[in-house]
Amino acid sequence: MYLHIGGEVILNTNSIIGFFPYEDSPLPQQTVPVKYTAYTEDESIKTVVVTDTCIYYSPISTQTLARRSYVGSLENVLEDREM
Repeated sequence: MYLHIGGEVILNTNSIIGFFPYEDSPLPQQTVPVKYTAYTEDESIKTVVVTDTCIYYSPISTQTLARRSYVGSLENVLEDREM
């Protein structure tokens, strides 16, 4: 399954380790090298998405990303049952 985290960035959910509210992130915001940002300067960072290869900043709230990943996993289960 894939998860859209903002902008043109779509991640394979198997590579996502976790996502955290930007303000409450356990990662030091000043020292973490970010490989890619999924927001524009007009948008504020709401979520830090940690994958097995890099860290992304997303303008989408943590709750919305969680809901999207949950709904997507339910869709996969339903598709498997129909087969």
